[in-house]
Amino acid sequence: MGRGDLLRCDVVVLEGSAVAEPTVRAATGGTLSGAPESVTAGAPGCAPGGAPGGVSLPDMARFALASDVTWPAATVETLGGWNLRLSAEAAGSRANSAWVRSPADMAEDDAIDAVEAFYRSHGRAARFQIWPADAALDAALAARGWVPYDACAILARPAGGDWPAAGEGTAAVRLEMPLAMASRLWAEGGVGAERQAVFARAGGARALFLGRIGQQPAGMVGVTLDGEVAVTQALWVDPTLRGRGLGATLMAAAGRAAAELGATAIAHAVVTDNAPARALYARLGFQSVGHYHYRRAPA
Repeated sequence: MGRGDLLRCDVVVLEGSAVAEPTVRAATGGTLSGAPESVTAGAPGCAPGGAPGGVSLPDMARFALASDVTWPAATVETLGGWNLRLSAEAAGSRANSAWVRSPADMAEDDAIDAVEAFYRSHGRAARFQIWPADAALDAALAARGWVPYDACAILARPAGGDWPAAGEGTAAVRLEMPLAMASRLWAEGGVGAERQAVFARAGGARALFLGRIGQQPAGMVGVTLDGEVAVTQALWVDPTLRGRGLGATLMAAAGRAAAELGATAIAHAVVTDNAPARALYARLGFQSVGHYHYRRAPA
């Protein structure tokens, strides 16, 4: 396996790189600043019951905020409390979808029309990230023929505490390198300029780990913090070397690093039909704290 195969993953996060702030504009003109304060699920907070050891886990609203901060769109247009996120297409659905924080500043049907027109003006199909509190909107979109996709479970656990020992013959090595070097490695691995730009916009403390089986590079994981919540990104293990415990070794390293950097909880979103990944997270003590899905406008 070459270095290019190793780096073929969704997002790679490095320690200590420069960051850039996303541009946030009101749809009617002007400039806004600051992160969203809440989403329709309620003010960000802790999931009911918390976790073993008295650590509070992020609820859906807190995870929505943390995931948006750690994977920010290039620009955000607003319709009242609706954020219309836009980035390069390769940045993925989160950075290219409407996120409902609170009611729009117009009738819902008119707001949906405005969302469709906004994305159409940029040559994109309109998308919404749908949370449980958005049930009425979800039904309205379904009635318009919008297609649901990528149902995701939000899983979380304390960042500190007990993590499994490294699997036999596996290791996770923390990487620190200049961004210029990372850019060259990313390009070799198929992580192009669009995804690198998303990384450059994300703030917060972070860490990247290279996984090895013996001396062979075989996986990666990144973790980025938004205050007390850490979000893992790009857990990847070489398909030819899976089943040897490297995924657990990498996640344990990410969790310990997150705790050292100040996080109390670590969270991850995984598509619900990814049974192997969900089984891994369950073995590592992750609990379900919520879910969301996307809807895409009909072609």
